[in-house]
Amino acid sequence: MNQRLEEHAADQRRATAFSNVNSLWGAVTAAVLARLGMQCAVVAPGSRSTPLTYAFSCEPGIRAVSILDERSAAFFALGVAKRTGNPVAVV
Repeated sequence: MNQRLEEHAADQRRATAFSNVNSLWGAVTAAVLARLGMQCAVVAPGSRSTPLTYAFSCEPGIRAVSILDERSAAFFALGVAKRTGNPVAVV
């Protein structure tokens, strides 16, 4: 049952990812970065970055952390990158 729910959720994410060009590019970007080994994305949500924020939050290999202030998000991402030694995206 749990696997069936996960498959349904994956289908829903794919359908949303291909609903418009911005969502498609956001999904492609998140998937490529996940394949290259990125594990964390720090997002400061806003209306213009919604497709990319949504793509990072739907990507199973990436942990999306939401921080409201952009400067705080940048410093947090820098700390995560220094601590883990892995790249961190800031949206």
